[in-house]
Amino acid sequence: MPRRAIKPLDLDRDEPTKIYEHGDAWVRRVERLRQVGRLPEGLLFPVREPTDGEKRIAAAGEIRAELLRRDVRIVQYGDENALLEFAKLEAN
Repeated sequence: MPRRAIKPLDLDRDEPTKIYEHGDAWVRRVERLRQVGRLPEGLLFPVREPTDGEKRIAAAGEIRAELLRRDVRIVQYGDENALLEFAKLEAN
């Protein structure tokens, strides 16, 4: 089983409902992996979030909070430094 994993997550969807559907699917996957003992000890989600639309931004924020409560690490999509730092931890 891998010790660490990186999964890009695109929450920049047209409608809040689509953000919830896509994000909730990943929240459930994280929970399921934890239940069956297959969740990597380090899980990084580079997340792309909407930059406009109050309801879209709020929906993405709720998904982000749900993932953080499940002890996964979240960084902004495109943050190469955070990805490299996470990858360095794997090399050690």
